Amino acid sequence: METRADAGFQDGSLDHDVFATDSFPNTQAENILEEQTLFAEDQLWLRAVENCIKNNLSNYDYTVNRLACDMAISERHLRRRLKQLLGLKPAQYQKSIRLQAAYELLAIKRYKTITQVAYAVGFRSVDAFRCNFQQAFGQTPTYYLNV
Repeated sequence: METRADAGFQDGSLDHDVFATDSFPNTQAENILEEQTLFAEDQLWLRAVENCIKNNLSNYDYTVNRLACDMAISERHLRRRLKQLLGLKPAQYQKSIRLQAAYELLAIKRYKTITQVAYAVGFRSVDAFRCNFQQAFGQTPTYYLNV
C-alpha cells in the first residue's frame, strides 16, 4: 500500500507564484515540502490555504479561526490537516508565510522602514516582527533593508 510520501506528485512543491524567487531562503514549510511528495489534491488544498493567508497578509486580525472559515472547514480539521501535511500548526504556517513575504519586500526595497514592512505583512508589534524575522533568517530585518 502506498503512503502519501510514496505516491508522489512529480515535483512535490507548492507553486509560489505570488512571491516566488529562487534567491530567497526557504521557509520551514517549503523545506518540509521538499523532503516529501504530496498528492495533487493536497497540493491544491495547501495552495488554497496559502492564498487565503496571502490575500489577508496585512490584516493582523486574520486569525486561524477566520482562515478555517475561509477554507470552509473547522479549525480543528485545519489544524489536523496542516499538521499531517507539513508538521506545522496553522499559526506557525501563517507566520512562516508572513515572514517570507517580509523578506521579499525587504529584498525589493518596497518600503523604507522596518515598521512599514512589519505592518504590511500583518505584525502588530515591530519588536515581535524583528525577533521572529531574525530567528527565521539569521539576520535582522534592518540588515536586509540596508543590503
